[in-house]
Amino acid sequence: MSSGWGEEAVKNRLDDLRKKIHHHNYRYYVLDEPEISDAEYDRLFQELEGLERKHLELVTPDSPTQRIGVKPLEEFGTYEHSIPMLSLNSVTTEDEVRDFDERVRRMLGNEEIEYVVEPKIDGLAMELRYENGHFHRWKYTRRWKDGREYNTESEDDKDDPTAHFLWF
Repeated sequence: MSSGWGEEAVKNRLDDLRKKIHHHNYRYYVLDEPEISDAEYDRLFQELEGLERKHLELVTPDSPTQRIGVKPLEEFGTYEHSIPMLSLNSVTTEDEVRDFDERVRRMLGNEEIEYVVEPKIDGLAMELRYENGHFHRWKYTRRWKDGREYNTESEDDKDDPTAHFLWF
């Protein structure tokens, strides 16, 4: 959107972006039924952030840029990961990866840091836990430290979710 747009056009676009993002947040986080790809969502969110940076006087308290997280489905239990699953959000450049690393190092201080980087599959981050070489449980997260628990204390190898995927 050009900075040459009139104030009314900017207000209308901001309102439209906020409504769309609220709608897609609800579909994704509450219903678990997304309608658009992560990339499409990121484009909407980045456009909103950019417009709000240029027009600080038009930022509203209910804007998706001013909120963190959405209430998850209550039917899922919650737990705290033994090691926080941090997110890069939408990273598209090496500089953004370096910025993330700097934030982590500032947060953790002198602790030794190791990263595991894996492809993102449909916006889902999973933690698979094995004990004594056997599948124990699996969990997923969409937020920094909270998660949803599916199989609780399962020791049965047939419940191992990796059995349902083809890895290549």
